[in-house]
Amino acid sequence: MILPLGLIVDQSLSLLGVISFADGYQWLPLWLALLWGHFTLTLNHSLSWMSRYHFGIQGALGAVFGALSYVGGIKLGALNSALSLTSVFLIFAVVWAVILPLAVHLNGRMGQRLGEQHV
Repeated sequence: MILPLGLIVDQSLSLLGVISFADGYQWLPLWLALLWGHFTLTLNHSLSWMSRYHFGIQGALGAVFGALSYVGGIKLGALNSALSLTSVFLIFAVVWAVILPLAVHLNGRMGQRLGEQHV
Protein backbone atom coordinates (compact mmCIF):
# COMPACT_ATOMS: atom_id res chain seq x y z
CA MET A 1 0.00 0.00 0.00
CA ILE A 2 2.88 2.36 0.71
CA LEU A 3 4.64 1.80 -2.61
CA PRO A 4 1.69 2.83 -4.81
CA LEU A 5 1.00 5.79 -2.53
CA GLY A 6 4.55 7.09 -2.91
CA LEU A 7 4.56 6.58 -6.66
CA ILE A 8 1.22 8.36 -7.04
CA VAL A 9 2.31 11.29 -4.85
CA ASP A 10 5.62 11.81 -6.66
CA GLN A 11 4.02 11.44 -10.09
CA SER A 12 1.29 13.92 -9.11
CA LEU A 13 3.84 16.45 -7.88
CA SER A 14 5.73 16.00 -11.13
CA LEU A 15 2.61 16.59 -13.23
CA LEU A 16 1.81 19.67 -11.12
CA GLY A 17 5.26 21.06 -11.89
CA VAL A 18 6.64 20.94 -8.36
CA ILE A 19 9.47 18.67 -9.47
CA SER A 20 10.82 17.45 -12.78
CA PHE A 21 13.40 14.84 -13.50
CA ALA A 22 16.90 15.58 -14.71
CA ASP A 23 16.60 13.01 -17.49
CA GLY A 24 13.71 14.99 -18.98
CA TYR A 25 11.10 12.27 -18.61
CA GLN A 26 7.59 13.26 -17.65
CA TRP A 27 7.00 9.95 -15.84
CA LEU A 28 8.77 8.73 -12.75
CA PRO A 29 12.23 7.39 -13.49
CA LEU A 30 13.08 3.83 -12.51
CA TRP A 31 15.51 4.95 -9.82
CA LEU A 32 12.76 6.81 -7.96
CA ALA A 33 10.37 3.86 -8.17
CA LEU A 34 13.16 1.65 -6.80
CA LEU A 35 13.75 4.08 -3.93
CA TRP A 36 10.07 3.85 -3.02
CA GLY A 37 10.28 0.06 -3.22
CA HIS A 38 13.32 0.06 -0.95
CA PHE A 39 11.61 2.39 1.52
CA THR A 40 8.57 0.11 1.59
CA LEU A 41 10.59 -3.08 2.06
CA THR A 42 12.82 -1.70 4.81
CA LEU A 43 10.24 0.34 6.72
CA ASN A 44 9.64 -2.45 9.23
CA HIS A 45 13.33 -2.57 10.10
CA SER A 46 14.64 0.92 9.59
CA LEU A 47 11.78 2.93 11.07
CA SER A 48 9.93 0.49 13.32
CA TRP A 49 11.05 2.53 16.33
CA MET A 50 8.78 5.36 15.15
CA SER A 51 5.67 3.35 16.00
CA ARG A 52 6.28 4.14 19.68
CA TYR A 53 5.87 7.85 19.09
CA HIS A 54 2.80 10.00 18.64
CA PHE A 55 1.80 10.65 15.04
CA GLY A 56 2.62 14.35 15.58
CA ILE A 57 6.27 13.51 16.21
CA GLN A 58 6.26 11.13 13.25
CA GLY A 59 4.79 13.90 11.10
CA ALA A 60 7.35 16.45 12.26
CA LEU A 61 10.24 14.09 11.53
CA GLY A 62 8.74 13.21 8.16
CA ALA A 63 8.24 16.88 7.34
CA VAL A 64 11.86 17.79 8.02
CA PHE A 65 13.75 14.76 6.75
CA GLY A 66 11.42 13.79 3.92
CA ALA A 67 11.52 17.32 2.54
CA LEU A 68 15.29 17.51 2.95
CA SER A 69 15.71 14.36 0.86
CA TYR A 70 13.99 16.04 -2.11
CA VAL A 71 15.92 19.27 -1.65
CA GLY A 72 19.05 17.11 -1.58
CA GLY A 73 17.93 15.46 -4.82
CA ILE A 74 17.65 18.89 -6.41
CA LYS A 75 21.05 19.96 -5.10
CA LEU A 76 22.63 16.75 -6.44
CA GLY A 77 21.04 17.24 -9.85
CA ALA A 78 18.69 14.25 -9.84
CA LEU A 79 15.60 16.47 -9.67
CA ASN A 80 14.75 19.93 -10.94
CA SER A 81 12.18 22.49 -9.90
CA ALA A 82 11.10 25.85 -11.22
CA LEU A 83 10.17 26.74 -7.64
CA SER A 84 12.53 28.06 -5.00
CA LEU A 85 14.15 25.54 -2.68
CA THR A 86 12.13 27.03 0.16
CA SER A 87 8.87 26.41 -1.71
CA VAL A 88 9.91 22.87 -2.60
CA PHE A 89 10.86 22.23 1.02
CA LEU A 90 7.52 23.54 2.31
CA ILE A 91 5.48 21.51 -0.18
CA PHE A 92 7.34 18.31 0.59
CA ALA A 93 7.20 19.05 4.32
CA VAL A 94 3.41 19.00 4.14
CA VAL A 95 3.44 15.87 1.97
CA TRP A 96 5.84 13.97 4.23
CA ALA A 97 4.10 15.13 7.40
CA VAL A 98 1.24 12.96 6.14
CA ILE A 99 3.12 10.17 4.34
CA LEU A 100 5.45 9.10 7.15
CA PRO A 101 2.84 8.69 9.90
CA LEU A 102 0.57 6.96 7.40
CA ALA A 103 3.38 4.60 6.34
CA VAL A 104 4.22 3.78 9.97
CA HIS A 105 0.54 3.14 10.71
CA LEU A 106 0.03 0.94 7.64
CA ASN A 107 3.22 -0.97 8.42
CA GLY A 108 1.98 -1.62 11.96
CA ARG A 109 -1.39 -2.84 10.72
CA MET A 110 0.25 -5.12 8.20
CA GLY A 111 2.47 -6.53 10.93
CA GLN A 112 -0.56 -7.23 13.10
CA ARG A 113 -2.26 -9.04 10.24
CA LEU A 114 0.82 -11.14 9.62
CA GLY A 115 1.33 -11.77 13.33
CA GLU A 116 4.74 -10.13 13.39
CA GLN A 117 6.11 -8.54 16.49
CA HIS A 118 7.03 -4.87 16.10
CA VAL A 119 9.50 -3.36 18.49
